[in-house]
Amino acid sequence: MKRPACVSIFYATFGRRLVRYLGGDPFPIEDSWCWKEFAEAYPHLRKKAEKYFETTRTGDPAWAAYCMADECGSSREWAEGVIERAKTGNFAHAAYCMTRYCGSSQEWYDKIAARFPDQS
Repeated sequence: MKRPACVSIFYATFGRRLVRYLGGDPFPIEDSWCWKEFAEAYPHLRKKAEKYFETTRTGDPAWAAYCMADECGSSREWAEGVIERAKTGNFAHAAYCMTRYCGSSQEWYDKIAARFPDQS
């Protein structure tokens, strides 16, 4: 199965592709789903989804990591690491949201923002 391109916004088509790629049944996914519904329906796929976002080189894995931490039960530390290592996406915005909503430190945000001054 082809690896789906990472997106910045969770939408049903991406969710179905991701779940199928991770080995789950995408049939239950409804058009209105977002990260929270994904987490509630597929808790057994969270670790596989984390691995996918850790290794993807398309789209916005930094934002996906924030969403996974905020809505899906992934750890703050995991999401910070994904944001630090991501090769594409809006790193500074994801870092800002991690600081504002998930308890990441201001010092951590400043480090990310300094690396990407055009985004902050």
